[in-house]
Amino acid sequence: MLCNARLPELSYESQYMDAVLEGWKLGMEGASAIAQVLFGDYNPASRLLVTLPKRSGQLLIYYLQHLMDKKQFLRNSYLEVDLNPFYAFGYRLSYLTFKYEDVHMTKEQNGIKVRVTIYNEGSYDGEEVVQVYVRKRFYIGDTA
Repeated sequence: MLCNARLPELSYESQYMDAVLEGWKLGMEGASAIAQVLFGDYNPASRLLVTLPKRSGQLLIYYLQHLMDKKQFLRNSYLEVDLNPFYAFGYRLSYLTFKYEDVHMTKEQNGIKVRVTIYNEGSYDGEEVVQVYVRKRFYIGDTA
C-alpha cells in the first residue's frame, strides 16, 4: 500500500509483490476504503490517473507526444530502458472482468452520444468506469 503525492518508482515492488494499491493522498475514510478493497468487499473501479515511469530518471511520458510529432529521442530509447511507461494512464487491476459489447457512437446536434453494453463476467458485484477520450485533430502548421 502506497500513500504519497509524487510519482513513485515501482521497479523493486513489481518484482517482489503481487499487487500495489496506490492511495495517493487519502482522506479520513481512506483506511476504511483500503480495508474494503484488500478484503474483497469492494472491487476497485478507478484507474491510474497518471503514467508511471520505469525509472526515476526517465523523462515524463505524456499521451500527446506522438500526436504532436515530438519524439524524445531519435533512437526511441534511453540508454538503459525503452520509452514505454511502467504503468500507463488508465491501468488498473480488478477482482472482476467486464465485457464490452455493442459500442455505438452517434453524432448529435450538441455533441456525440456514446452507448455501450457492459457485462460483469465476475462472481461479485462491481462497478466499471467507462473511459472515453477525445482529442483535437492536429494538422501540420497548426499552432493551436
